[in-house]
Amino acid sequence: MVRVLKNIYINAGFEDASSHSGRRSLLTKLADEGVSAFHIQEIAGHASVLTTQRYIDHNPIVIANILKNV
Repeated sequence: MVRVLKNIYINAGFEDASSHSGRRSLLTKLADEGVSAFHIQEIAGHASVLTTQRYIDHNPIVIANILKNV
């Protein structure tokens, strides 16, 4: 499966992407859209929400938008 994903990324022009980076991007996108970490945990299949939180990258634009609306 990893090889299949690698070929998909290469064909799409993302030579440096991996199955791990794709997974991280998906989980971060879900978090940016406001999906709860507990729901993301279920989607990712993690036993602990702490593992899920390590996959989610902090997005300074999202943080700025949150603070702008306070």
